[in-house]
Amino acid sequence: FMYAYYAATDLGLPRKYGLFITPMQLAQFVICLLWVSIEWIAILLWGTKVCGSNIYTLSWVFFCYIVFFGLFYYMYTEKKRQFK
Repeated sequence: FMYAYYAATDLGLPRKYGLFITPMQLAQFVICLLWVSIEWIAILLWGTKVCGSNIYTLSWVFFCYIVFFGLFYYMYTEKKRQFK
């Protein structure tokens, strides 16, 4: 989803489809946060490594996804306010 906008512009699709890119990115961040959370909970509660990750790497990835989600959400809401 992240690079769908670039693919759309390379294919010459109308610019109006760019409106859907940020919501798709937000959905992707939520899905990634869900999967990282599942792995994190599995390690903390049961000591099981579903994907073979360690808690430090998962903590860093979780932090990055939270930051990116916050930035993209802020950008999305600001764009919507500008167009009203």
